[in-house]
Amino acid sequence: MNTNKVELYIYDLSRGMAATLSPMIIGKKIDGIWHTAIVVYGREYFFGSHGIASCNPGSTALGEPLRKLKLGETQVPYSVFIDYINGLSNSTWAGSAYDLLRHNCNNFSEEIAQFLCGSTIPKHILDLPNEVLNSSLGPALPLLIGQLEKSARPIAEEQASSREHSPDFEQLNSQIEEVRYKSLLLEERRRTIREKLAKKDRKKEKKRKKLVNQGNSIPIDLEEVQQMADTEVDNGEAGEGRMPSEQVFDIEEEERREEEEKKKAREPPIAKTEFDALLGLIDGKLSEEEQRSMEELQVYMIGDEGC
Repeated sequence: MNTNKVELYIYDLSRGMAATLSPMIIGKKIDGIWHTAIVVYGREYFFGSHGIASCNPGSTALGEPLRKLKLGETQVPYSVFIDYINGLSNSTWAGSAYDLLRHNCNNFSEEIAQFLCGSTIPKHILDLPNEVLNSSLGPALPLLIGQLEKSARPIAEEQASSREHSPDFEQLNSQIEEVRYKSLLLEERRRTIREKLAKKDRKKEKKRKKLVNQGNSIPIDLEEVQQMADTEVDNGEAGEGRMPSEQVFDIEEEERREEEEKKKAREPPIAKTEFDALLGLIDGKLSEEEQRSMEELQVYMIGDEGC
């Protein structure tokens, strides 16, 4: 499958003024008032008061970005991305939802980066202090963002020519469902492992207490009961440097051996002994039909439900 590079374009809306004036205005130095955009598929995507917009990379009123940061590669097809981003533009990332402090271009870049390649944008950009945006620098920001939006176009203009089911979209959906199903199976397997390890711990603890009550010495393997299975599975750790799944395999093997020993030690059913004695008493005294009925009864009593 083809991949596309995902980049983060980082701009300073103050064009260096924040670094110079912030010590005087808010009492500490702020390197910049950051605006970010995601660049992918040969376009630059960002969010503002008019909603999601796009332009040729580096062609906004801000000019070239201060920094270009590669976030990773994406396998999401362009048609799927456009369907996805158009859905956002009509819901959580509509222009009316824009908030300079809480729902801005940087929050949008974070969400798109997560969708495309599972990456995050730098924390210091997301944590831009509110006091900066609430200071005397704040009122100038909407004007700068307005200039930025004039140099871009609404994302709706990039909407795919057809909103019918796309093969790429269907394939992506199938892959997502497959991953979700495997995740459920993995969680079920983890639950089974936890239960088996916990059961083994309980058996060891019960055996240890019994030996203590009888005043017998405690074997080395019972001196320290293993930690709870939840901790072992969640941390990926296991006693004696072994994985929990390996321990469970041994437990299952041990259970199979115990079951086999029980079968070998099991006394023959009383019904078989008595039935053999009965057959000895009536041997040669039955008609052919009675003998056939007796054989059917023997199969039922000895080898079937009656056993």
